[in-house]
Amino acid sequence: MVFEDHSFTFTTSFFHGQVVVTQNHVLRWSNNMKQQAFAGQVSERVGEIFARS
Repeated sequence: MVFEDHSFTFTTSFFHGQVVVTQNHVLRWSNNMKQQAFAGQVSERVGEIFARS
């Protein structure tokens, strides 16, 4: 019973660690995508301004 308890705790903590790592990775990735999208919008705007002038 104690052994099962320990292995269960280990499994959940390991799994939780994996989930946290994945969440951080996804957050970082989505932030990068937002920054790239923003940079793309800015460069498009700059292109429009130059095209007008």
